[in-house]
Amino acid sequence: MTPNELQTLIREFYLERLALLMQHEGAARYMSDYDINNAYQYVIAREETHVSWLQHALLDVGVGVPAGPTRPEN
Repeated sequence: MTPNELQTLIREFYLERLALLMQHEGAARYMSDYDINNAYQYVIAREETHVSWLQHALLDVGVGVPAGPTRPEN
């Protein structure tokens, strides 16, 4: 794998994980049941960790962290 291919792969994976995190954050706002919302918060915390790892990986391969999708206003 060339350095450019690695950069592209990590960048695309980062953007996908960030979009998934944002989707779960949005869904958690509508969960009124404590147990379900608590599970969502656990998932969100794990995904935030994954996104952080990918941000660091991008910086390690010499790519700036790209702007992700915009968060919906609520």
